[in-house]
Amino acid sequence: MKIARLLICLLMVAWATSYAGELVVNGGFEDVLGEQSAVGWTFTPAASGSDFFYGSDGLPVHAGNNAAQFGGTSTGYYDSISQVLSTVVGDSYRFSFLLYGYDGSDNGQIVYWDGNQVLNLTNFTQGYTFYSFDEIASGASTTIAFAGYNVPSWNGVDDVSVQGTIPEPATFALIAPALLGLVALRRRFSR
Repeated sequence: MKIARLLICLLMVAWATSYAGELVVNGGFEDVLGEQSAVGWTFTPAASGSDFFYGSDGLPVHAGNNAAQFGGTSTGYYDSISQVLSTVVGDSYRFSFLLYGYDGSDNGQIVYWDGNQVLNLTNFTQGYTFYSFDEIASGASTTIAFAGYNVPSWNGVDDVSVQGTIPEPATFALIAPALLGLVALRRRFSR
């Protein structure tokens, strides 16, 4: 029975390290404190032509009542929002969000994972489109950021998510023998 307990402990450790849950606070932008203030997010205005707000004001949202809406009156000047997440060095994370661009004649949207661009769109028009990236944390904290402008209209970001560690094949390599060991022990003791 000691072996069975050890195998169960191994399974629990493997599972606990393979999934850490949702890391983003207020990923749907529903907890808004003001037009440019939302719980969990830091807003940085563009150096010129800033025009950003959390809400809808008749613009599309994917779910709920609000989205991060990027406007702007100066081409190439990006308003940005960011959030710092607690991560584990070397662990994998799934970073996802929905993005729309209305009237793409003069707009841009850049998305960052820890300072590295994962998406860079210019002059795009699209309804809410789902994007997902598998990323690895390089530190104990990771900053996600969205920067955008849309001179004639708006870009919207909604339903931002960073899910904890994606199970690696090595995790399954630990779980499979443990499960087989439990089955063998069960058969042995049931005789």
